[in-house]
Amino acid sequence: MADGPIKILVAEMIPSLNKGELAILNGMLKSFETLGDVEVAVFSFCPEIERTRYPCNVKLIDMNYNLHLKNLPHSQSKIYVQFAILFAALQHLVFMFLYHVLRKKALRIMYKPLWKIYCEYDVFILCHDEVDIVNGCVLRFSPLYISWLAKTLRKPIVFYANGTSQFASVWIWRLRTRILWRLLARYLLSIVDLVTVREEGTYHYFKEISGGKVPIYL
Repeated sequence: MADGPIKILVAEMIPSLNKGELAILNGMLKSFETLGDVEVAVFSFCPEIERTRYPCNVKLIDMNYNLHLKNLPHSQSKIYVQFAILFAALQHLVFMFLYHVLRKKALRIMYKPLWKIYCEYDVFILCHDEVDIVNGCVLRFSPLYISWLAKTLRKPIVFYANGTSQFASVWIWRLRTRILWRLLARYLLSIVDLVTVREEGTYHYFKEISGGKVPIYL
């Protein structure tokens, strides 16, 4: 890491209109204080709202702007939402390829602030609260491709205070494929650098599907 604050990217949205989520964000910021001087950025699909409700020291990343989207996730068109989700994933995969070939020169081609932030920030945080570690939130399957990108950029990945009781009934592409979910979850748990969970059920479940080979803390 370079001199200066530790740069932490929370690579998913934390909707401020949900008071519980806003309390979780404040708790996250409080926990980051143990690291000393930090700079925190968070994905946002409603930055005009979040700016008035978030702590002033949090940097907002306008995902609709950066990913060339319109009104996601609030579009009334289900077809558009599915297209936008796939388009977002495709952009990440393209940037991953460009970075692998061109390194930071890839930013000359994909020059939106998001890609520069990915390159400059020190650690990526994913799957806070009840965010599904496979499906993600809003940007479906984003834990997969953002984790791949983090590995390409050689950045550590943290699953932060995750916990949910609904793992056994997760839907993927509208089919109940728990085996597929477990395989993808096991793969993700094998490549992240740190997993913290907020309750014992999730702790034991993650221990089970990961084979106990991953650093998981309650």
